Amino acid sequence: MLSQRQKAVFGTLIEEYTHSAKAVSSTRLMRKLSLGVSSATIRNVMSELEDMGLLLREHKSAGRMPTDFGYAYYVDSLMEEKEVPGIHKREIIDCLNESISGGIGEILKRTCVAVSRISMLFSVVLTPNIMSGTVLKIDLIRIASSKILIVLTLHGGFIKSILINVDHEIREDELGELNTLLNLRLSGYKLSEVKTNISNLLQGTSAKKRHIVSRLFDAADSLFLEDNMDILHIGETQHVMVQPEFADTERMRVLFEVIEDPVKVSKVLEEADHKSSGGVRIGIGSELDIDNMEGCSVVAARYSIGDIEGRLGILGPTRMPYSRLAALLNFTAFAIQKRMVE
Repeated sequence: MLSQRQKAVFGTLIEEYTHSAKAVSSTRLMRKLSLGVSSATIRNVMSELEDMGLLLREHKSAGRMPTDFGYAYYVDSLMEEKEVPGIHKREIIDCLNESISGGIGEILKRTCVAVSRISMLFSVVLTPNIMSGTVLKIDLIRIASSKILIVLTLHGGFIKSILINVDHEIREDELGELNTLLNLRLSGYKLSEVKTNISNLLQGTSAKKRHIVSRLFDAADSLFLEDNMDILHIGETQHVMVQPEFADTERMRVLFEVIEDPVKVSKVLEEADHKSSGGVRIGIGSELDIDNMEGCSVVAARYSIGDIEGRLGILGPTRMPYSRLAALLNFTAFAIQKRMVE
């Protein structure tokens, strides 16, 4: 546990270092704090915090900067989420409203761009994995004699459709019977259960109907490809160039490799261990089990569309304004959910 004086010094140092990206001196902290103590006293407090592993300095005459452990302690014990400025709330909402004629992909892409512009960091959004969604309705619609459109509606309004070719014509009355059968047997099941148990779910129906359904679902195999569900959207990347940590082109290259890989992005978002008061999760530097991610952090949140979840996150240097970014992602997740049910 830190004393009140240690908390004041440490919290102010975090804020100063986040703003300037420069090691913070005791003199600078004395000017910022109203503790009525000398620079030497503050220097002693900084030494105590250094001994605890919360701060470090590059050489004897330098000021201090936070360690990964220091950031973790700050997030877990001192951080308070800040209110999102009204101008940024309006930017997120306007961006969602501009996407009124687009599908979920367009909505998420625009949102991702807005978050990267506001945060001046990398932003990423993973679309919801519909395999965890519950089937509400299935519609089979004839487009041509050999083309059938399968429209899948999940609870919460998420819709996925796919156009398939059939190798023989299905009569209109057969299509109607299949439509009724699929809704009777599959409604209420998770899509992952439908994928693995389609034969069992159709037990007791005629061999002909089971054969036709099997052919339809084989042709619509991409409906069940989980890898296609976690589609990655990346915000504008030029903003992060202003961060001094990324003057090192090698570090920038490594981070680009991570954010362009949906599997790695998903792993990074999942491995954020620290939880803010609003439920946003934060992963810091060496805690992330991803090669060459030292010196980088992630702030991650979940959003829901019906009973399925997607994820959004911000990646950048460990020197992040965590409280501000946590509030931004909380608001953005809420805004996405509200937009999708309107």
